[in-house]
Amino acid sequence: MHHSNQIGKLVAVLVAIQSANPLTPIKIVTDSKYVINSLNTHLDDWENAGWINISNAQLFKAIAYQLHWCSAQTTFQWVKGHSQVMGNKRVDQLAQNRALKITTDVIDTYVPRNFDLQGAKMSRITQRLAYKALMMKKKHIKYKRPTLGLLDVMRYAIKALTTMLETDESIWQGCRNKDLLKKVQIFLYKTLNNAFHIGDFWTQVPTLEHRACCQSCREEPESMEHILTQCSNPIRKQTWDLAKNLWPDKHGPWPEPHIGLIMGSRNISVISFMLDLDPIIFPCLPSLYLDPISN
Repeated sequence: MHHSNQIGKLVAVLVAIQSANPLTPIKIVTDSKYVINSLNTHLDDWENAGWINISNAQLFKAIAYQLHWCSAQTTFQWVKGHSQVMGNKRVDQLAQNRALKITTDVIDTYVPRNFDLQGAKMSRITQRLAYKALMMKKKHIKYKRPTLGLLDVMRYAIKALTTMLETDESIWQGCRNKDLLKKVQIFLYKTLNNAFHIGDFWTQVPTLEHRACCQSCREEPESMEHILTQCSNPIRKQTWDLAKNLWPDKHGPWPEPHIGLIMGSRNISVISFMLDLDPIIFPCLPSLYLDPISN
């Protein structure tokens, strides 16, 4: 199972319920509004809608089954994250230790067939929901080799900074984050799909093969990584110097620009229990640098 903050907290809830006597009342204290809102507000709706397009659906199914199985009451209490509550601080430390484990734990997400009913209720189905269900039934997307390579570069660059190993899905979702300007979203999408007319693209165009090399560095093959982090063009250095000058000192040393960090900017949150700071987001590439290559 992949690591993420949300998944870790859902697993903690699941294991806590599984470990308790079904006749014993349980009180779960967490700083995750995602967990509390999902289990207290959305769970019935998601079940009725057949879990279509719901992230972490298998974990939610397992938790729902365990909650139905328990005879005693289960309650949830929200506490502010990193508020010096002893139990919450201990949980953060355990989460960090688990995230650094080389071997992953095997989580029991078993749900019996008679409880795991398939499909959505007719009263809840819509054209949009039906379309999403059909898309979920499709085979795994077969990415082209450059896309697979860049996804892995992003995944491990993010992991080096946050200790969390992102999934392909979470990386794509980060690239479509609503906080990003639309042209930044388009830039990230096209870069991941190797859709810009740079580098190897020109080797297939007769008489224009020379465009495959960087026009500033002359002999260097052009790629998005070269443009953003390696090119000798002074615009590149000036752009990153401006971004570096805006970097708050309280967030520690400026992270050296790296294609994985740039592309995964919306997935990178410097975890508070690692640096004892409020969560921060690595700045995405300034818009002024996107315009020259937005072909």
